[in-house]
Amino acid sequence: MTRRALREAILSVLEEEIRKVKGGWKVYSKKGKPLSKEPKTKKDALKHLRAIEMSKAMSEGDKDPAG
Repeated sequence: MTRRALREAILSVLEEEIRKVKGGWKVYSKKGKPLSKEPKTKKDALKHLRAIEMSKAMSEGDKDPAG
């Protein structure tokens, strides 16, 4: 798998992404809405993105009808 194909596969699964902006990095939704207010370091932006994904996964677990 090429690097580009791998990137496309990852982005198709994630609903958010990080983008380089003036002053650092920001987390954006797939629709382009900024999810972080201030630019961060790339490391902090990735951490924020992981936290968002973790939160979504946990809330999806709460919606279990058998629960």
